[in-house]
Amino acid sequence: MIRAILFDCWGTILHAPRLMTREAAIEAFHRTLIELGYEADFKLFRETYLREAERQHREADRDYRELDYVERLRRVLEAIGLEGDTGKIAEEIWKRYLDEWPRQSRLDPEAPGLLRRLRASYRLALVTNFPDLPTAHRVFDTLNLWEYFDAVVVSAEVGYRKPSPIIFQEALEQLKVKPQEAVMVGDTLEADIEGAKSLGIKTILIDPERARRGEKPEGADAIIKSLRELEKALENLVG
Repeated sequence: MIRAILFDCWGTILHAPRLMTREAAIEAFHRTLIELGYEADFKLFRETYLREAERQHREADRDYRELDYVERLRRVLEAIGLEGDTGKIAEEIWKRYLDEWPRQSRLDPEAPGLLRRLRASYRLALVTNFPDLPTAHRVFDTLNLWEYFDAVVVSAEVGYRKPSPIIFQEALEQLKVKPQEAVMVGDTLEADIEGAKSLGIKTILIDPERARRGEKPEGADAIIKSLRELEKALENLVG
């Protein structure tokens, strides 16, 4: 019996398209650096950032520990030869970037009604990778997300990112359900689907392109184009 549904956040029930990609973040970081009065070639900044991000991921992805973006930016600024207190500059760049998340995050139009309906039958959890807990809470406050969920689990608080089983286990414990009693809904194959599946949680992938092609990646119990199709997919899983 399915008793609980776990939802990914950004890309699933929330959207912030100008912030969510690595390229968008790099552009925002560089733009802030220029606004702070420093000169930095964008191509050099981008190449250095990508190299440092790859190095950091090689270390952190061994167990999917949370990433330190201020340290990443500090190392980038030092590598491009920026003069000044690179630690403080990195902190200011990161702060300004985080300030945009409450401003730009929008709830999917389907989400409010869907979540209210599902709460009548299931316990709901929000399980998200986000590297700053206060900012995540500001977003949730702004959009009144707390009213929909029985549990909210943020990687910055847990210390581990999806697909680590630790973050999913935390959600299950808060909901007081077993893995086989839960379904994970998300838009990222590795983080949301493979991570949840490793614990025996059923999974639903939101991927419009794969759904249109009729492709169901290994690990996903169902694939849908959007939240609009979720209730039908849940009915099919429950049987």
